[in-house]
Amino acid sequence: MAKRRHRQAPSKGQPKSDFPGFRRWLSPRREIVHRWMAWGWIIFALALVMRLLFWQATPDAEWSHSAYYKGDAPIWLDYARAIQQDVPYELGLPLRPPGNGYLLAALWDGDANHLGRLKLLWCLLGAATASLFYAAARRSFGVWVGCLVGFGVAIGHGWMVLSTSLNNETPYLFLVAWSLYFLPSLHAAVKPQSWRLLLWGGVQAVACLVRVEHALFFGFLMLWLLRHWTDAATPRRWRRVGLASGLVAVAFVTVLAPWHLQAWDACRRFNTEEPEVNAATEQAYRQVEQALQGMRWQDDAVAERQGLPAASRRAMGNFVAATVFVRGQREVRAADFAILEEAFGSRPTPLAEHPFIALYGGLNFYLANNPEAPAGFSRGPLNAPPPLTGGAGRYPAPLIGGLPPPDLALSYPPHLDIVNLGYRKGLAWIVDQPMAFAAHLWQKGRIFWHGATLGIGGYNLPFGNGGLRHRVDLVVPHRTTAVILWQLAWLAVLLWGSWRLLRLRQWAFLPWAAWLASKVVVTAAFFGYARQGVGVSPVLFLLLAVLIEAATRRSDPWQRRRVTWGLVVLGLVLAVECFRFLQPPVLVLGGRPVGEVDPWPTQHHEGRILEAR
Repeated sequence: MAKRRHRQAPSKGQPKSDFPGFRRWLSPRREIVHRWMAWGWIIFALALVMRLLFWQATPDAEWSHSAYYKGDAPIWLDYARAIQQDVPYELGLPLRPPGNGYLLAALWDGDANHLGRLKLLWCLLGAATASLFYAAARRSFGVWVGCLVGFGVAIGHGWMVLSTSLNNETPYLFLVAWSLYFLPSLHAAVKPQSWRLLLWGGVQAVACLVRVEHALFFGFLMLWLLRHWTDAATPRRWRRVGLASGLVAVAFVTVLAPWHLQAWDACRRFNTEEPEVNAATEQAYRQVEQALQGMRWQDDAVAERQGLPAASRRAMGNFVAATVFVRGQREVRAADFAILEEAFGSRPTPLAEHPFIALYGGLNFYLANNPEAPAGFSRGPLNAPPPLTGGAGRYPAPLIGGLPPPDLALSYPPHLDIVNLGYRKGLAWIVDQPMAFAAHLWQKGRIFWHGATLGIGGYNLPFGNGGLRHRVDLVVPHRTTAVILWQLAWLAVLLWGSWRLLRLRQWAFLPWAAWLASKVVVTAAFFGYARQGVGVSPVLFLLLAVLIEAATRRSDPWQRRRVTWGLVVLGLVLAVECFRFLQPPVLVLGGRPVGEVDPWPTQHHEGRILEAR
């Protein structure tokens, strides 16, 4: 009779599996890998279910955005349609990064009734982002820390809101999570793996095409990699460091090159070629030009007109001639072009012909940093009336009626001036009013921290899902004592956790700190957005997990039962989300009930109060 085979007990150093059924056929190493993968799939499944329940619970499910967050979703859809129809959008100029527009154009058939398919894909991307953040944290800090980070992203209220609105945060944060996950594989530059370096550089370029400010985070990561690669470098190793850096740069530039060639050509054409205009604008131009047929132009006046950017040449030439006519003269001289400074405060100047990806940097910088700017988004300087020196009666009434234009118009001198000189104007205000700017930074930081410290689930526990939706931003709870204490607690986690990791020389934390720092810098320089804060919450989850692990390291009951307790908590969160789906809240946005159609026009970007009843 064959002897009964006794299963050998696991050795002291062998990890204990959370899934005992796998032990019969898995080797210890394979068991660890499958355990890692299992947690990743669990996080993905939970994140996807939470987003689907949140999305389908309320009547705004068919919108391109949601009552919680509109952002620029309608604009991105218009951009995608223009790409599909091969027509210029915003004069074909690179006013915004193109990544999200091209992604939507590739995934969408252009039918407004099929937006649900896109939102499903966004939910899948959001769920995959949660798994990638888990994997990134697990590679550097272990499974327990990775799980807390991944589950935090999976059930975080802000992350669920971002995943159900067709803005560019969801694809961008997916690329950020992938970058943090992939980064450790680039540490060893003794024998660089070319495909890894090329892939890394290419993905960083794609992320910049989705959000331009990623270039700052990419720069931080490259500095960190160079610090690793040059540690105790020999002359031979320096050559390999140069090769590795060169491969990253080649991939980065290669991916960006096609867009830049197109964008730079569009800027050149704006300056040198008159654009095609629609029928109504053409008719208005001809009416003015027919009324001014008797006007004479001196040769130097013609040269002044030709010196203007081509896109504004016709409109500004007609305006100068019409103003000269109103003032009783019948001949246009070069000196008459001073009328443009008198009427608009500036004369049109050529666009910069070689912007990095997009032109909106200077525009947004000045909109965010001027005497009237709130902490969040504002169009204040774009909506300012023209100076019209000497009074409106000195200018042709038909041509100054309706100014400023309701939308950004680069044929209008003040708008063009802000695009061209926005950085200079914003810096002038900062230098002139440093104390006002400091107070401004504080308000931006408050909004940013609101987003970083949102609650969990569709109800935004423990606060509830009502609150204020700032312009082009997501809903945050009203500022109450409970909210302030919650935010202070997270601030303590940030400071204490960072100090602990740096004191212990846990340099793997530096890329995560660089991600946080890059978003802080962007917020300080531009608008205070809660949606920017949401993106850094994985750093807070990571620090919280590190502190919990340090505090409970010697607690055997906690070590044995933490998986059970964690799954119980996640089960309760999922049950609450199911309840919200079965008993959905009645949402009221800005005093208007939320139904199948957005109660506010898509062009409105005002702050609104969201009530959940």
